[in-house]
Amino acid sequence: MDKMKIQQWIQILTGVATVLGLFFNVYFSYHNKIESDKNFKIIKTKYSKKKKID
Repeated sequence: MDKMKIQQWIQILTGVATVLGLFFNVYFSYHNKIESDKNFKIIKTKYSKKKKID
């Protein structure tokens, strides 16, 4: 009986961990996209400024 309960808890915890993992994955990938877009714009403006000087 105890072994069954332990297995159930492990399954529940694994499920929770999986859901949290997916959530953080989506959140961080979205956050990184915003950051990379910002960096891309900064790089683009720096590059275009340098080009104008030349």
